[in-house]
Amino acid sequence: KDLIRDVWALLDKLTDGIRYELQTPADWTENMADSTLGIGYIDTPGVIEEDVLRNAKVNDPKCRLFCNLEGRPRPIRTNALEFLTSAMDVSLRIGFLIQTASGPVRRIPEFSDFMIRNMLRFRSIFKDHGCTFHICNYMKTTNSTGRDSYSAVRLPSQVVELIDYYLFVIRPLEAN
Repeated sequence: KDLIRDVWALLDKLTDGIRYELQTPADWTENMADSTLGIGYIDTPGVIEEDVLRNAKVNDPKCRLFCNLEGRPRPIRTNALEFLTSAMDVSLRIGFLIQTASGPVRRIPEFSDFMIRNMLRFRSIFKDHGCTFHICNYMKTTNSTGRDSYSAVRLPSQVVELIDYYLFVIRPLEAN
């Protein structure tokens, strides 16, 4: 609970104390068999206004993250690096929460495999009937048998709130 509280405090710092409300469907379900490259539940429209945090930062005269250069907002390098460092800290702590909520201790390749969009391998975070699952891929079994071996773990709602808030509010600005 202390770690969850610490992560929320870091998120509040990144959003200047503003808590943005997510409009997540109660029965959110996605096609877990869809292997289309690049898709993920974070692409669901209507959950939150697109680039809400970036727009707020650009339009806030007290914000020191962007400057107006030739009529376009440009990041101020040192402040942007500070924001990115704090966002990375949030990401690492959320990864640790996912890891500890997923049951037995994983090996390093399994621990580092949190994917939010389909790439060469399936992503590892899914929504189904309003629940969020972390799909663990066991690398040792996969490497020794030549077949993928998976385990689905339902994540606690407190961790899911952090994941969703990070992915929908912080991550779009961090990625830009």
